[in-house]
Amino acid sequence: MKKYWMFVPAIMGLVACNSGGAEEANADNAETTSTEVAQSEDAMSTGELMYFGDTVTFENAVSTEEMMAVLNENDSAQLKVKGEISAVCTKKGCWMSMPLPQGGDMHVSYNYEFLLPTGGIEGKEVVVEGQVKKVVHSVEYLRHLAEDAGKSPEEIQAIVEPKTKVSFLATGVTIKS
Repeated sequence: MKKYWMFVPAIMGLVACNSGGAEEANADNAETTSTEVAQSEDAMSTGELMYFGDTVTFENAVSTEEMMAVLNENDSAQLKVKGEISAVCTKKGCWMSMPLPQGGDMHVSYNYEFLLPTGGIEGKEVVVEGQVKKVVHSVEYLRHLAEDAGKSPEEIQAIVEPKTKVSFLATGVTIKS
């Protein structure tokens, strides 16, 4: 009986590494820096392209203008959209923004399935795949995003009302480097 106890630590290690709980995934990713993620198996680079999450190609991707036309007809849509990165979370790389044709920007998140580099990707061409929809963001959430973006305390306090924004939940992101 005693000889089986020596396998318990190994089995526990396997269970911990393969656990699929959302809370564990969020906790693990919250403490992972984007540099570590960029070097992990979640991010793959093929010279001029960097892949995060599901592999997404630029082929058949719609522009943000075409995406907005789809959103004018539907509450949400499953799309592949190409554009440019205008901002990225400076703390963890847990979200990015893409400019919209009529002004403003689209908030892109990934539910901590992967993280992007926290700098040096602004202005790069990008394609994202996933679900897009219009969402009303609370003042608290908008302030949180402003803080993550490195805005000043004055800019954060100036946010006093909710906003309807275009929100994209990506399953994959590909960046041209």
